[in-house]
Amino acid sequence: MFKTAFKLPLRLFGIPLYLDISFLFVFPLMVWMSASQFAYAARLGFLAEPLSGGMSLLLGLVTAVGLFACVVLHELGHSLAARRYGVEVRRITLWFLGGVAEFREMPKQRGAEAVVAIAGPIVSFVLAAAFFGLALLLGSAWPVPRLVCGFLATINFMLAVFNLIPAMPMDGGRILRSLLALWTTQVRATAIAAGVAKVIALGMVAYGLGMISFAGGDLRVGLGVGPGNLWFIPLALFVYVSATREANYARVADALDGLRVRDLMTPDVHAVPAHLPVGALAQYVGFHKHGGFPVVDTAGQLVGSVSLDRLQTSDPRLLVGQIMTPNAAAISIAPDATAIDAAMQMSAQPDTAGRLVVTTPAGQLLGILTHADLARALHLRSIGMPVPTRAPEVAAPSAQHPLQPQPVTVVRAPQSFHPWSFPATDPAGFRTAPQRPIRTVPWYAGQ
Repeated sequence: MFKTAFKLPLRLFGIPLYLDISFLFVFPLMVWMSASQFAYAARLGFLAEPLSGGMSLLLGLVTAVGLFACVVLHELGHSLAARRYGVEVRRITLWFLGGVAEFREMPKQRGAEAVVAIAGPIVSFVLAAAFFGLALLLGSAWPVPRLVCGFLATINFMLAVFNLIPAMPMDGGRILRSLLALWTTQVRATAIAAGVAKVIALGMVAYGLGMISFAGGDLRVGLGVGPGNLWFIPLALFVYVSATREANYARVADALDGLRVRDLMTPDVHAVPAHLPVGALAQYVGFHKHGGFPVVDTAGQLVGSVSLDRLQTSDPRLLVGQIMTPNAAAISIAPDATAIDAAMQMSAQPDTAGRLVVTTPAGQLLGILTHADLARALHLRSIGMPVPTRAPEVAAPSAQHPLQPQPVTVVRAPQSFHPWSFPATDPAGFRTAPQRPIRTVPWYAGQ
């Protein structure tokens, strides 16, 4: 989900913690806003003496750190609740709008999503009560710590209430969808919840632009009736886009339900051996309509991928294995994985380029799955036609995978090249010279 996040050297209950680059931009803003609030509170008489600028910034820093720590605990509440239903928690990410707990999938049990969603606000309410109680215990003897605790209590309470707004992907929207799913289908429940979220997002935009005002308890609508708050506009955009994505995902998941990778994959894989020289590969890529190729070793196991862009900028005397991207884990998938898992992996991993290599647990190639294969299945389901499926095969003896790759044969290349291996059927046509003539002087001549 977050392409610009980096991993922190910290795990909470085994869950990795990530920090998105956008957090680094919003954190100074939160420190400044908190410092301003402390200085304003001191002027109102909440403190015996006015705060210096340095002390205000220090208290703002402490409050901002405490706020984001509370956000992490909020997301941890979601994560631990999801674990109770057997859901894998991939990570918790902090970004400029707060935090996000990423799950492999939402729990399938009826009403479970509502339980997972409400866990976060419950944690925030508990934190608000704890900070409020601590502020009371500190009393007037510790005015500055009491003020910090009071701020954190207020912020946690507002965080809990705000997240209960019924707008996906916020907690209130997920609770609404889970409750709706008790009486209708998941797709229909998601569509209704997404529609509510979009209406709320439009209301946020209007409020952010000052077109809606609640001054004096009266609702006023029009141009310039309120002071406006531009902070609501990026939040509204996030809600609108996320709600649309959730609705689309629900439709795709319903259409691909019951399908597995082995049902949609193409058995023939256009792969290249790691021992092949780059110059030799460059003479053949024009005969295949692919932007890249998976790379295999001498045993036929997937070890990475190579793109045409990388070929163009590489020395032709190098071997493919020296210029490939070693991303075998990112571009590979098991044949028994679900089709929706494959779609999510394609969208989450930029290295896949819309193509996943289907492999055995040992890394042997079985086939290829592309965006086009998924789109074809979606089209067939949308017009009411069945998608051909492969029945699960009985496990083969000797711990072999039931879907067996074709044997790998060592073939000698011309004397100027090193020996290399390739599957026996040679689906990519790299063993034999192409039927069409190649230019006498290749593109890499003289390099």
